[in-house]
Amino acid sequence: MRVLYVAPRHWPSVGGAQLLARELARRMAARHSVMVVAQFVTDHGSFAKALANAVNLEYEDDGISVRHIGPTGPWRMLLRMMGELYERTRAIRPAFAIMLDRAVRPQLERAIRDFRPHVVHAVHVGLMYSSEMAYRAARRWGLPFIWTPFPHIEGGGVSNRWGIYNQA
Repeated sequence: MRVLYVAPRHWPSVGGAQLLARELARRMAARHSVMVVAQFVTDHGSFAKALANAVNLEYEDDGISVRHIGPTGPWRMLLRMMGELYERTRAIRPAFAIMLDRAVRPQLERAIRDFRPHVVHAVHVGLMYSSEMAYRAARRWGLPFIWTPFPHIEGGGVSNRWGIYNQA
């Protein structure tokens, strides 16, 4: 079986969810083919700035293929500008999420096309948009979707605007 994990942050970003997701992928890789798609590996600065500055690269982590996806061209410049406002202006967040989806979902779908997974497993590591993007891509490709949320209770949990709780 081929399993595609999607998470906004991945090792060497350090946090409980990142470490658990990495360990889950490593253990699955003992019996299955595994790929991880992530947007960034830094723990510094805001999510929005890290996402806007994410770079495209591929490498292996303990035998697991990892593909980082990030905005390119005009998307990068636009998202960098919006990233400056993201923390101060809540009203910009929905537009930022939509633009980020348009900037990076084609790269996620390219990973799906290249890897041909049997299942997409999104790991919620602080940014709901990543799970929602993975859900939409899995549905578009007719793939089963698994979702593992790691919400911070004090942060208000996670939204359910795409019905992801019900669909996963």
